[in-house]
Order: sequence, then structure tokens, then C-alpha cells
Amino acid sequence: MIERSVRRNYSLFNSKVLEIQGRLRIAKQIAKVLSLYSIGTRSLKVLDIGCSSGVITNYLAGIYGNVIGIDVDERSISIAKKKFTRKNLKFFVRDGSKSLFRDRSFDIVVANQVYYCFANPGDFFKEVYRLLKPGGICYLGARNKYTLWDAQYELPLLSFMPQPMASFLVRLSGRSQEYDVEYRTYWQLKKLCTKFEIKHITPKGIHDPKKYRFEKVMKYRSLVRLIPEWLLVKIEQVMPNFVWLLVKPK
Repeated sequence: MIERSVRRNYSLFNSKVLEIQGRLRIAKQIAKVLSLYSIGTRSLKVLDIGCSSGVITNYLAGIYGNVIGIDVDERSISIAKKKFTRKNLKFFVRDGSKSLFRDRSFDIVVANQVYYCFANPGDFFKEVYRLLKPGGICYLGARNKYTLWDAQYELPLLSFMPQPMASFLVRLSGRSQEYDVEYRTYWQLKKLCTKFEIKHITPKGIHDPKKYRFEKVMKYRSLVRLIPEWLLVKIEQVMPNFVWLLVKPK
């Protein structure tokens, strides 16, 4: 479960989660990737874990028939409930590793940049597996441990440092009292997801950013198109972020 108090008040800690345009860009990428691997969208039920203020969740509710967003941050959920009122959309304050929904409740689970918020990510991935219907898919956006820039704390190289040193720098910056995230490597994440079939979207999205709506890569597309996709696959483990689809076997 999420035990870190900053996660329960994340919208106070990181105001970017309340920013609309950036979240909409992410929402469009998620929706585009999912559209390439799912059909019959109006009949599908979607769960967005770590939905924050609901921008992404609301966007998905314009596409899918039944959408639920959950987060442990009560302030974010309160904002989402007031702002987004589609009839097919609901928000709850719940822990993503113990969501209380029934087994096999969802066709799609969205888990964008949340796995490292859990004290035990293994419990989180077990919960995702439990919640998905056979053949269901999880959109996983995941930060690599070997990333040069920590997007949560906006400081470099934190994940390379011993935890006490990283915490010292975070305190010095005034951003928090503790460095309290634990990113996993490519191989550690694969081990956590062994029950799923993994579709590696990152190399595909970089090679063809228009098809996968990787907008940050679009301005470099003439250059990245020169890189063979097989090479991008080979070097995926050192990329700062991973986009995977986790498919639950039928």
C-alpha cells in the first residue's frame, strides 16, 4: 500500500499534477496507444489508478463507456469530482494496491507513473492482475531507475545516490523532507510483471511518434526514423521512461 504521507497530499507537493495542458498531452498519448490494441471502446470499463485531479480520467471517459479514477490524495479527488461530472465517470479515494473492486472488473487499467509510489510494487502489480478481465490490458507508464533527471523532485541523479544522500539534497532544495521513491530498472520491472504478456511500446513510439502520439519526439522524427526499430528495442533498458502494455492471458 502507499505509506508515504507525501503521496496522500501529492497535489500540494507537486502542483504539475493539476496542470491541464501537460496532462491532456499524456491523456491523448494513452488513448492513442490503447486504441491500437483495443476495440469496442464504448463497451469497455476502465480504471485509472493514481488519477490525481482527473484530467486524464475525464479525457478517457469521452472515449470509453465506463471510467473510474482512484487516488489516495483526497484533495485531488475532491477537485476531480467538482470539475468533471460526466455520467459515465466516477472518482474514489482508494489505495491502488487494495482497491476493493471485484476480481476481473475492468477491461483496461491505466497505471501511468505510479508504480514507484508503492512501498511494495509487487502488491500493486498483483492487484492490477486481479482487477483485469482475461485478455484485459494495463497501460503502464514507468520511470527507469537509471534516469538522469528526477521528474518528481526536479533534481538530477537522485536515483543513482544512496538514499541518505538523495534525501539530504531533497531537504536542501526545500522540496521535501525525504527522498521517498524507489524506481526499478528495466529488468526489475520485467520480473514484477512476469504474469503478463508485455508489449514494449517505447521503441515503437520513438520510431513512429506520429502513429503512437509521442508528441515530445515528434520534432525529432526525421532523425529518429533513421534509427532502426530493432536497435531501439536493444537499448530500451537504458531509456528514462518505459511505456508498456501488460496483457493478462485469456
